[in-house]
Amino acid sequence: MIHLAGPAEGAVARLLAALVARGLVLAEGAAPDFDGGSTLLLSTPVDWMKLGVRFAPWRVARAARVVVVSRVGAHPDAVSAGLRDLWRLEEYARVSAVPTLTLRLAPLVGRESPFWRQLASRPKLRDEARAVLMPVLETDALAALDRVLQKPDANEGWYEVVGPEARSLEEWAELAAASGTAPGGSWEPELAELAEHRLSEPALWQERFHLKAHSVVQWARGA
Repeated sequence: MIHLAGPAEGAVARLLAALVARGLVLAEGAAPDFDGGSTLLLSTPVDWMKLGVRFAPWRVARAARVVVVSRVGAHPDAVSAGLRDLWRLEEYARVSAVPTLTLRLAPLVGRESPFWRQLASRPKLRDEARAVLMPVLETDALAALDRVLQKPDANEGWYEVVGPEARSLEEWAELAAASGTAPGGSWEPELAELAEHRLSEPALWQERFHLKAHSVVQWARGA
């Protein structure tokens, strides 16, 4: 059984909704099955006052595990408060003594994804235009999360779920505008947070979960 520590939001909420539509059963705020096999899913926003109480039984449940859905760029010294909060959550889970697997998601790309639609609107960019991003197709991120939640041996590790291509934000905006995607949306994550992204190694998560990250460039060009 998959348990949520609290309501998800943004990209994580969309991914979970898609998995529920496929038949995944989620139990919000429930205690683990003490006979074993339960997964606690953590993401932001976090109610830190309640998290400690909710987390306590997981420390003693047999064969329990924690999956943290974070974002690329999480770091204790990040300028973005959201990235610092995610790092704090990652560390909370890591030192809990419960087997923990962390997925750091890159910006998600799809015809209806807020990030891609915002890029298609050709927003005005300043210094952020030079930020190098490795966005991942939303379908690929969904496959990764599905594999993690459904695969009982995926208990520990840390993976950045990124796409295979690195481009500047300005280059991604040009590609999105030319893709025929309806403009609109919003920054997901926030623009200031995107400026803190760094290059990642895309092969690691693909090898671990036996999945292939598809080319965002080819997808955008309709190939």
